[in-house]
Amino acid sequence: MIITRLKGGLGNQLFQYAAGLMLAKKFNEELKLDVSGFEHPAHMNSDTPRTYQLKAFAISGGVASKEEAMNARNPYGILSRLWRFFNQRILKRNVYFDYHPDYFKKRHNYVEGYFQSEKNFLDIEKEIRNEFTLKKEFESEFFVIQKEEIVSKNCVSVHIRRGDYVKDQKTQNFHGNCSKDYYERAMEY
Repeated sequence: MIITRLKGGLGNQLFQYAAGLMLAKKFNEELKLDVSGFEHPAHMNSDTPRTYQLKAFAISGGVASKEEAMNARNPYGILSRLWRFFNQRILKRNVYFDYHPDYFKKRHNYVEGYFQSEKNFLDIEKEIRNEFTLKKEFESEFFVIQKEEIVSKNCVSVHIRRGDYVKDQKTQNFHGNCSKDYYERAMEY
């Protein structure tokens, strides 16, 4: 079994799921999801409280029990926690944000990172697309009509993230924001 830790918003969860699915398919393992981070009280009081958002999708991975997640994340108890802290906080290693082909060469019991590049799972692109379709019960009449209209035309979607990127100075300093001119030029292009 391979367990992927989900964190962040929908976009991050999609990338994390895809990374876990890539490993599960490669090593012929069952994929489960660690969603325990969404249940922590401190998380819910943050500026950007997040929730598990993959319920609407036709994903094959199930939710891991707390025991399964804890055993996969900390197979050696406190030593696992200390090793992860040392690697991530001191050495700044094993914090996977983008393309990491070497990560997928070996099996991991517990997958943790962001993996924000489709290059990480291009080998299973078709499976990912199938799993990231909405379950029928989430398709309203309005959705079906809009979907048909979008498919019949050459459409583009623009997502402008502001919210926490503007309100939280620490987030603003780390990520920054694109200007209005940037978005106008992008749409014109």
